[in-house]
Amino acid sequence: MIKNRNLKLRKLLSLYSIVAAAGLAILIFANLASGKPCASDSIGNPVITVECGKAPSATMDSSGRLWVTFVHDNNVYIAHSDTLGRSFSDPVQVNHQQESIEFNGENRPKILIADDGTILLSWTLKTSNRFTGEIRFTRSRSGGKKFEPVRTINDDNLFTGHRFESLFLTESQHLYLTWIDKRDLETSKMSNIAYSGAAIYYAVSDDLGASWSPNYRLAHNSCECCRIATASRGESDVAILWRHIFEDSIRDHAISTINPTGKQTPIDRATVDNWQINACPPHGPAMTGTSNDDEFHMAWFSNGTSNQGINYAKYSFNEQVSYNKAQIDARPGAGHPDLANIAGALHLVWKGFDGERTELLHQVSYDGGANWTPRRLLYTTTENSDYPLLVSFKKKVYLSWHSDEHGYRFDELTSDPTLSPHKILPFTSKTLSTIRANFKGKPFLMNLWSVDCAPCRIELEMIGKLKAKHPNFPIAIISTDSIKNYETSREILEDYGLENVTTWAFAESFVEPIRHSIDNTWFGELPRTYFYNDQNQREAHSGVLTQEQLDRFSKLVLAP
Repeated sequence: MIKNRNLKLRKLLSLYSIVAAAGLAILIFANLASGKPCASDSIGNPVITVECGKAPSATMDSSGRLWVTFVHDNNVYIAHSDTLGRSFSDPVQVNHQQESIEFNGENRPKILIADDGTILLSWTLKTSNRFTGEIRFTRSRSGGKKFEPVRTINDDNLFTGHRFESLFLTESQHLYLTWIDKRDLETSKMSNIAYSGAAIYYAVSDDLGASWSPNYRLAHNSCECCRIATASRGESDVAILWRHIFEDSIRDHAISTINPTGKQTPIDRATVDNWQINACPPHGPAMTGTSNDDEFHMAWFSNGTSNQGINYAKYSFNEQVSYNKAQIDARPGAGHPDLANIAGALHLVWKGFDGERTELLHQVSYDGGANWTPRRLLYTTTENSDYPLLVSFKKKVYLSWHSDEHGYRFDELTSDPTLSPHKILPFTSKTLSTIRANFKGKPFLMNLWSVDCAPCRIELEMIGKLKAKHPNFPIAIISTDSIKNYETSREILEDYGLENVTTWAFAESFVEPIRHSIDNTWFGELPRTYFYNDQNQREAHSGVLTQEQLDRFSKLVLAP
């Protein structure tokens, strides 16, 4: 019997690997070139629109106008919308001559708008051999009415791979193009030297694309077919995250920072999944910044021995380590995440597959990735669909997504208020370990309360006064009420000056496992308070604390 169970387990693991690795090509490339055929006018000419375009990318200018670029019939087009995608202008052709443009979920035209309104565009030109290409760029200084002649940015004049470009504009208006490049592979072949994968190259412009720096090499031995993630690090530098080939054909992620002069920080390993595969998994990562220029949110796919599916973590350049790691979706078929961090909310979207249909999913974290709301289903489809992309503007986040069934969607993403409103986070049987890890061995106070508990109000008032006197005092507040009743909880917390404290509420209807995860000697009496010391040891109190008890612990926490 044990032998049969082990055989079934091996078969299941093998099935996961097939779907998540080899079968990825089907899930990835079959679904990305969405866009139904264009309608025709009265004389049979195609009426080109965003709806029938391929692989759209979106951005917004300073006025809130939406700009979309897409591919149709070997041409790049742009169109704009003043109605957030409900209607669009007539598309304008960007390239003056048709050329073979690479378009798929990992490799699509990119569009950015500079502070002065200059429209910036890049894409990959497919050349005749497989896996070869050129990095192309153009711009418009006339509001998209006309574009400059298209230029090739890679400067090696080699007939080899230059693909998967990423276009990024910093606060200082330095424009970066990064891409995967095989020039060093070609050089190694000529010298009969083994070379794994490709390389990461980039170029920088300090005049919005009028001129470009020489090509700089960031790294040897990158994976050959995954998009590159970029994010601001300060006013002019850029953090780069890419899938890298480490020893023994392990394809995890590396991270570095580049600057306008061609200098870079040391390359570090950002993810440790131990995905050993001598193949090309077209699954690039996502990355966005935090309020700290040294920390970045990351999301990625892996089928390694350590991690599988969609994962999240925060990377620290100072500590050279990733932390707050969470497995987001371990199902076969999950992939292609994107991230946006704005107005205190970290948004994550990705594609899933339930065996019959594609799902578009969304989660939000209100505490920098330490905890996540339950996943939220945005769309389903059984037809072709593109990857989800996020666009940030002011304090809002929008989903840009294209599918044959739903057409082009540009939807504002708002969090479901019953899941995680106003810093009230879902508390499950797994949350306490995350809270303890967040305090990183420092002492803190944890209070459990309920809206129907009159003595709890006395203790909340005491904690509110302590927090007013010491705003940085480490406190975790947990409501044992359902998170669906968040409005009442929020109002009570506001009454005691605790509206800015990150708090939790029970998020599971069966509460016994939650109670047991907190303390198997706790029977539900409230208020219940725990004092955690710097050794993660705790002291529990049932009933209202005395002022002497609270003062005693406060002195321990606040002691120099």
